[in-house]
Amino acid sequence: MVSNFYLHDNLSAFNSFRGVFAPDTLPQNIFRDELRTKLEFIIINSENLTSGRMGHWLAFSRYREEGRCVLELFDSLAFPCSLLGGNIMRMIAMTHFDDFKSNQRILQNITSNYCGLYCIARFLSLLQAVTLEDFLEEFNADKSLNDRVAVMYIRRFKLSNV
Repeated sequence: MVSNFYLHDNLSAFNSFRGVFAPDTLPQNIFRDELRTKLEFIIINSENLTSGRMGHWLAFSRYREEGRCVLELFDSLAFPCSLLGGNIMRMIAMTHFDDFKSNQRILQNITSNYCGLYCIARFLSLLQAVTLEDFLEEFNADKSLNDRVAVMYIRRFKLSNV
């Protein structure tokens, strides 16, 4: 699993990137009341910082699509939203958006620890205005091949430390 430092170091140069958080360090008002930029993006771990356990990286983004403000949850394991912790659910409740999207397709093999790289790949795709549906199409039904797809997606963008 990639660390929060790795994620931050690779994405902090982008104005759209708002940070990496654990649920117990997540500012509830991380997304402004109104979307004033083209894109806002954060990565959240599923585990509290105080838990001491390794968690799973999730990506949240807010952007405009067809004139509507979309809040998107990208999860490479496609866990249901009902499993999100209380702090994450409160952040969602305090966020202004018109539509909510999340992927229902599992991309990552359950034995893989590349969830952070999938989050980076999704962020880079959003910078190129790739829809969630089109992004998901880049991945294989054979989940054992998808870690490589995520890494190749990042390398195409020429991100330095990947």
